[in-house]
Amino acid sequence: MYFDGAAHRGGAGAGVVFITSQEEILPFSFTLKQCCSNNVAEYQALILGLEMAVDMKQLHLQVFGDSQSVINQLLESYEVKKPELRPYHDYAQNLIRWIGDVTLQHVRRTENKKADALATLASTLTLPDQTQLIPPEVLHPTIASWPFDAWGLDIVGPLPKSSGGHLYILAATDYFSKWAEAVALKEVKKENVANFIRVNIIYRFGIPRYIITDNGKPFDNKLMNKICDIFDFKQHKSSMYHAADNGLAEAFNKTLCNLLKKFVFKSKRDWHERMEEALWAYRTTYRTPTQATPYSLSFGVEAVLPLEREIPSLRLVIQEGLTEEENARLRLAEL
Repeated sequence: MYFDGAAHRGGAGAGVVFITSQEEILPFSFTLKQCCSNNVAEYQALILGLEMAVDMKQLHLQVFGDSQSVINQLLESYEVKKPELRPYHDYAQNLIRWIGDVTLQHVRRTENKKADALATLASTLTLPDQTQLIPPEVLHPTIASWPFDAWGLDIVGPLPKSSGGHLYILAATDYFSKWAEAVALKEVKKENVANFIRVNIIYRFGIPRYIITDNGKPFDNKLMNKICDIFDFKQHKSSMYHAADNGLAEAFNKTLCNLLKKFVFKSKRDWHERMEEALWAYRTTYRTPTQATPYSLSFGVEAVLPLEREIPSLRLVIQEGLTEEENARLRLAEL
């Protein structure tokens, strides 16, 4: 992971570039909401990158930056003398400890061109009423302790109008297992969102510890506050500054749209009828970040797929060879 921050009178920005083991390049840029020093911008760029790594459950990470101060402070070669840098330094250290296997290396600016360009570009994008914006909240990683402990919610659309009049998809992704739920909507109302949380999340998988949404009106309203109070869970809201907070939901949105393209007919107006097929494909497909399928992480076994019926697996052969008495005895032993 390469990171860089840029700050000047006109604004501040952060750039992060991931290079995967397959040599895929994943660039990200962020416009920071408040003016700050260059060192603070560097720390914020690093933290945004580390938070994304936590979300992706990357347990091995090489970090490269061209800020001697930040790198050496984290390596404890330099002392953190400025008080305003201490919270960023301490939080970055916490993220590094959580990930585990992290190496930090200083590189020359010429070796960090992509992240530098992203940060510089982002710093030139001014935000309306910038002086009115409050300082960012204390950053925290999205860490789920068990399946369905934390969900990321997001809205896809507007999409091409389906034959049923649907224009949007409301999707939720579990941070632990990557299990996903989604519904097609004709319009996005706060009542739709509240009902989705109750029916598709709470009544199926239990009450989460928290959910992560953006600041859009369907998510930021009194009805959402009421749902949180009734079921006693928290809602964390991502923003431009904390764009990485809900990165999992946005990543699933792209995956779902790509899957739907493979299932729909040429007219593309049947996408609302093909969503369950796309979800089934997603839930039973091996996910690289977790090294497993969402189905197996949720239920402890793999789903029985059509291919396993055509070419029976060992578990099916054994199961079908059991008598009713043997099957009952095994089930009783499991209890």
